[in-house]
Amino acid sequence: MTRVGRKADSGGRTQRLVHVPSDLNEEMKRHPEVNWSRVAETAFRQQLGQLGSGIDGVTNADLDRRLKQIEEIVWGPEGVGFDRTDK
Repeated sequence: MTRVGRKADSGGRTQRLVHVPSDLNEEMKRHPEVNWSRVAETAFRQQLGQLGSGIDGVTNADLDRRLKQIEEIVWGPEGVGFDRTDK
């Protein structure tokens, strides 16, 4: 079971304690040049974006799928249904 702890810090950021498997931790230690907090933040934001808190429960992934469907209707499956000036 993964446990996450929180601790307030200055500058509007909150510290979270995230447990990772030992083998992953060892691999991460071999790359001290990487800002692992930034990597985690990016992953958290990406996941939240996919989950979305959108209008009426519509997620970003739902919107992306719908946009692709609309593009196929308008431009055809190969993107050549109409004369496109940007293609």
